[in-house]
Amino acid sequence: MDCVWVRKWAERGVKVKSRLCARGCFDRQKYFIERHSSTATRLSQRLVVSSSLTNTIYNPTGDPTDVTVESFDIPTAFLQGLEFQELQKYARALGYEYREDRDVFIEPPANVWRHFRKMPDAPQSWKQPDHERGNFVLRCLRAMYGFADAPLMFQLALVDYLKHNGATPSHFDDNYLYWYDTINDTKQLVLLMTIHVDDLQLAGPSYYRTRLHTMLTKRFGALKRQTIPYTHAGIQLEWVSRDCLRLHQDKFCEALSTTTIPKHRLDDPEAKCTPDEHKTFRSLTCGALWACQTRLDELFNVVSLQTKLAAPQIKDLIMINTIIKRLRRKGDRFGIYYRRMVGPYRIVVVTDASSANKTSSFATEGIIIGLCPDRLDTIRVDRHDYLEEHFAPLLSGYFHILHATSQKSKRISHSTSHAETLAAAKGIPLGQIIGLRLTEPEIMHTYDIKRPLELQEMLDTGRLPIPVDAWVDCMDLWELCCGLRGTPQDKSQRLGVLSLREERRTLRLRRLYHVRTTWMLADMLTKATGVDSRSLLELITSGMWTVQNPI
Repeated sequence: MDCVWVRKWAERGVKVKSRLCARGCFDRQKYFIERHSSTATRLSQRLVVSSSLTNTIYNPTGDPTDVTVESFDIPTAFLQGLEFQELQKYARALGYEYREDRDVFIEPPANVWRHFRKMPDAPQSWKQPDHERGNFVLRCLRAMYGFADAPLMFQLALVDYLKHNGATPSHFDDNYLYWYDTINDTKQLVLLMTIHVDDLQLAGPSYYRTRLHTMLTKRFGALKRQTIPYTHAGIQLEWVSRDCLRLHQDKFCEALSTTTIPKHRLDDPEAKCTPDEHKTFRSLTCGALWACQTRLDELFNVVSLQTKLAAPQIKDLIMINTIIKRLRRKGDRFGIYYRRMVGPYRIVVVTDASSANKTSSFATEGIIIGLCPDRLDTIRVDRHDYLEEHFAPLLSGYFHILHATSQKSKRISHSTSHAETLAAAKGIPLGQIIGLRLTEPEIMHTYDIKRPLELQEMLDTGRLPIPVDAWVDCMDLWELCCGLRGTPQDKSQRLGVLSLREERRTLRLRRLYHVRTTWMLADMLTKATGVDSRSLLELITSGMWTVQNPI
């Protein structure tokens, strides 16, 4: 392969950064080698941030602010991956499918040989005169920039190094790792980390973060170390107060731009977009969808426009312009807020669904899953199963968003009750998996888990260390799940109801609450107009969810 220099301003007008990159498109082995490099999931990244504001991580100082998050950036990462010979030797242990020997030669730009001649420590064989340079190529001992497998080689080197230095990778996400330390003969969780290519985000006490930074510096060179405020994987983190952290995308939203629609096109909103307008619509919609990681108030609107990507109309182009203007509006302070919480904790699953409408026979499902304090060990209800009035404030309070979706249902619903059943049957098992992800570090050493199947067995038998509660706003669904009504005639809904009854009877679901739509957290994720609940706006501006009777 040949190579090119890629140059950009490190400091405009002052300093230029030059990087030698191979033209990997001419790699003859690129279709025959393993090249997929994974990154940490969005859930894993949120778990790290949320855990830094709870008491799940050991704190040697007793100062709550000592346990926090920070970011490490590894320089020249792709040049520090595994060597090809090492890969052949350790492929099986690293879980890599070694298909054929990797033997790569590059032809560098002409001025590289001049640089070699100026290097006093370079071997004499590198210092070739210009009239001889056409007779030589360079053999790569490891991947470099431009190689298809360069990200994977670095990921394998990093994860292997971390595992040899005490890290335990999650069974659910290879890029989510945690560390234990023995304190007073007891294993304690001391660090959590996610890997996003060469950007590492970790949570833990300052002592253990500094110790890990020192270890990584010895192996990969000087690391760029950032504390809050910083940006990681496109998400900005900043302190609102000593005990409240805000995740947002304000800079990205400000950079979004609308498109200009000619006046004569506005006269016919039902007209189909031209190829150029179609391309613009796709670009704007995908940009707005990325912003909805932290702007949940616009998630339903953007997801609705996603269904129009194949054949958009002018009215859809007008709509995405309106959404972008709202996203760019300053002063709203929307985002994901994480407040410092003290245990015990519970997983809260909130599900809602809209009915089918004139544009689609499929309902829209909204699911929000979060971590909340568990302040209600026992409950008392009246003869109609309504919670006593003084218990309601104990169900309100801080809420750490761990998962939020708004999407079209996979099945046609014949009633609103049917749509709500499908949403709940989908959201509750997802909440249980998130509870398992959250408590995995505790489970692994407490129960001496060796195989992933044992984690699944714990989940199936209802032995999670953290309880899971669910909230719905459909009274018909609540009565069906509690056995106050018989089973539905519709086969699809009947299966959903029976699965929810099984969740309750096996104690995989601790409690099922019904709340009025006024306090339904997922209401704004299922409809654009006629929204009855403003609870989501409260959550994305304060990090709190308020519910009131009757419950």
